[in-house]
Amino acid sequence: MFAIAHWDAPLRAPYPNHSLGVMKILAISGRLRKASLNTTLLRAVARIAPSGIEVALYRGLGDLPLFNPDIEATEPAPVVSLREQILASDALLIASPEYAHGVTGAIKNALDWMVGNEKPLLTSQLYY
Repeated sequence: MFAIAHWDAPLRAPYPNHSLGVMKILAISGRLRKASLNTTLLRAVARIAPSGIEVALYRGLGDLPLFNPDIEATEPAPVVSLREQILASDALLIASPEYAHGVTGAIKNALDWMVGNEKPLLTSQLYY
């Protein structure tokens, strides 16, 4: 399962790094295994990305605490890091195996952290 989320922030250029001529993509693998085919695929995408596109692999998925609205206000460091990396990106590329007709629990947890607050980050279109 692959999804790309792309959003246009209302008060900035089409891409935050547009002046540098770079589109930044944050790639997130839904699999935590070191030998994951999804992670290998995202690494390959990063290697073959054309000039003007920078693909960074997010490595903190396993560090995110389980989503809990009771600790949301404390902003755990791994959640802050993910949020900052998303905001610094122009798009997300998610590669995840399908489990029970959906994404993995690790991806679901990350999405819960990003949409579970008063100012949700992920409110844009998803392309599958």
